[in-house]
Amino acid sequence: MKLEWTLFALLLGMCLVVGITMTIDEVEVSHGVAHPEFSAMQRGGSGVERHTPAILWLGWTLGVLEIVFFVCCLALGVSKRGSLGLFKMPLIIGAGVYLAVFTLMLLTYQGFMRADAPAQPFIFPAPTVVMLFGLTTAPLIFVFLYIANFDRWILRPEDLEEFQRILAAKRERDQKEKSA
Repeated sequence: MKLEWTLFALLLGMCLVVGITMTIDEVEVSHGVAHPEFSAMQRGGSGVERHTPAILWLGWTLGVLEIVFFVCCLALGVSKRGSLGLFKMPLIIGAGVYLAVFTLMLLTYQGFMRADAPAQPFIFPAPTVVMLFGLTTAPLIFVFLYIANFDRWILRPEDLEEFQRILAAKRERDQKEKSA
């Protein structure tokens, strides 16, 4: 399947997941309940009540589709004439790491909300630690791939030479128009 059609299929999948999510009945505490001490504040209530397994897994599915969409957009940007060639494997590895961290965050959250007295290894709850230090740093793999492979993937020397040739021809044409 061409990359463009894969992106289209991913977008349709995201629309489907959001549509399914919209048809699920809302639980009473899904928009927050009054805080017992501060009247101007609301709190979320029980995570188990708010996040049924269907909601959690629909959220996971949407997140996975978004990550794959992001990686496919990167692949579309680095592909030359529709072929991924050498960059297929690094992008797949990066996507795998990103998906693993996202799944770990969801599983950690699921365990955290079901525990009576969840352990807090740091100043934040464990799911927040995974999100802050894992999910925000996982895309850096793609940044490092971009930096390390810019000359091979993005602007190859032959592409730069062709650009310089086109630019010189345009300047020459503009000089002729100016002097005429």
